Amino acid sequence: MKIIAIVHSKTGITLGLANRIAKALSSKGFELDIVKIEFDGNPEVHAKEGGKEFKITNLPDLSTYDTLLIGCPVWAFSPSSVIIKTMNDLPGLKGKTVIPFTTMGFAYKWMGGKQTIRKISSLSISKGARVLPGAIACKMMQNFELQLETAKDQIVSQILSLI
Repeated sequence: MKIIAIVHSKTGITLGLANRIAKALSSKGFELDIVKIEFDGNPEVHAKEGGKEFKITNLPDLSTYDTLLIGCPVWAFSPSSVIIKTMNDLPGLKGKTVIPFTTMGFAYKWMGGKQTIRKISSLSISKGARVLPGAIACKMMQNFELQLETAKDQIVSQILSLI
């Protein structure tokens, strides 16, 4: 099974979760390629009405992968505009499995985490992918280390369910 993580991470937290997943998968004999999305322009300005367009500069070639982890932080109770643009720009995902994941500052998953997972899932399904539940890690008023470990374990478990 060829697995890639496509990650938008502004502060490094979401990328850190992808690295945890990679380490856990490596111990089980899997390899996870990680692509941190890069872009030209300002996606935070773009997210506001009348903002300028931005461009993803390192959209990965997915032709050799059958499983994709797609992760981003929660921005304004939704997925980051960077990951939405990435998803819109990705070619069809027909026949691939997608596992979404997100990290967030708020304490409760309903404060943007669930919406983020739903949006990544719906974009993936619209492109022909099979979607697994994914994972959410909340920071505020939580044991964040435990939240990250739990999210990692959930994603690894979902990957192992595919074999």
